[in-house]
Amino acid sequence: MRHLNPDELESSLLTCLAKLQESHNEYDRLLEMEVEYNNRYHKAKALAYLAAEGTQLAREAQRDIQTAEVGDLYRIAESRAKAARSRIETLRQELSIYQSLLNVMRSEMGLAR
Repeated sequence: MRHLNPDELESSLLTCLAKLQESHNEYDRLLEMEVEYNNRYHKAKALAYLAAEGTQLAREAQRDIQTAEVGDLYRIAESRAKAARSRIETLRQELSIYQSLLNVMRSEMGLAR
């Protein structure tokens, strides 16, 4: 990593903060979507099972076939929310690095006086 001057460090820190805020907003949106698809999926499974006929295994098979698409949508929404959480964690770590660099820079400036 190259040496950052104070202005570059400040700019990087502010950019990281902005990305973190955007990521939190995106995570909130994706989490709402995950909850919505989760509710749809579980409701569809229950209704499909109740509408199915035959043995328990036959009813479960019919249920699974009928709800496969909404189940896939739920799993996709769940994966996207997990990815957004991971992005937030990565940005928090990056922010921590910038804060540490800023503290080191402040210490060096205090020693130079």
